[in-house]
Amino acid sequence: MANRGKKRRSGGSLQNSTKRRRAAAASWSDSLFCTMLEEAGFVLGGEGENELATEPALFQRKLAISIKRDPEPEQAVKSFCDGFSDYVNNPVRFRRSLQPTKSSGEVVAVHMEVDSLVRLLLGVDSLQPLIINSLLERLVEFMDEDSANDSEQQGIPQLILNQLRWLGCLVKGEELCEKLLELVGAASPATQQAIITALPEVLDDSQHQMATAKLMNLLQSNPSLTSSIIETLSNLNMDTDMEAEVLENAMGCVNSTSVNDLPAVIKFILQQANTHTSPQQVFLFPPSFP
Repeated sequence: MANRGKKRRSGGSLQNSTKRRRAAAASWSDSLFCTMLEEAGFVLGGEGENELATEPALFQRKLAISIKRDPEPEQAVKSFCDGFSDYVNNPVRFRRSLQPTKSSGEVVAVHMEVDSLVRLLLGVDSLQPLIINSLLERLVEFMDEDSANDSEQQGIPQLILNQLRWLGCLVKGEELCEKLLELVGAASPATQQAIITALPEVLDDSQHQMATAKLMNLLQSNPSLTSSIIETLSNLNMDTDMEAEVLENAMGCVNSTSVNDLPAVIKFILQQANTHTSPQQVFLFPPSFP
């Protein structure tokens, strides 16, 4: 994934970057991305807000049909998503695409806000995987400490993650789970916590077992994330065997848990204890337990 957050090292590089951005600005406006959006009823704002001139479900249906009827559907998806990437290459347009869209007065009696452009596109199954990949590539740009402290960039990681919450259908859920947890290793502490705590609302139930196993490994390798991981584990669905393994691991890390994280760990252990776990086992903490 490209790291656009790095500083330019020379005037030549800066000029090349400017040329690329100008070329991208020219390319998205006459791209398949722009054409298909307009035909489906979505108007991209220039300096103003984006506007939806039809019902959200009808927009998504029209867009899906346009792609399906294209002579080369797979190429149409790629071209559309390339145009989307060019469009959101501009920080202002990117932020706007993550925020609610204005609904045209032609659709309802008064103007109202509907889902963001990104959220609407994620509701089209054929587009979802590549749109998610584009979002995660952009997420990388905002994961370091400098970005976290930049007032213009603050809140972008959370906005990106919000697009992924409670989607009706995840086309490639396991792949998304893998990628999100890979990003945790390179993120700033705030973004690490945001990614981890978002998992229960992002992933389908079918990915919860996989996420649980990976979070338990992360708990062992990165104790600083204990509170976030424990909070997330308590909101994931898992089978009885996995519950027992998680409980055992949580009890095993009590002795090495920091004082600040200890209340969360103990609360989790007590909540996870069930009729299959004896009270003696639950409270059998290490001898050096504080």
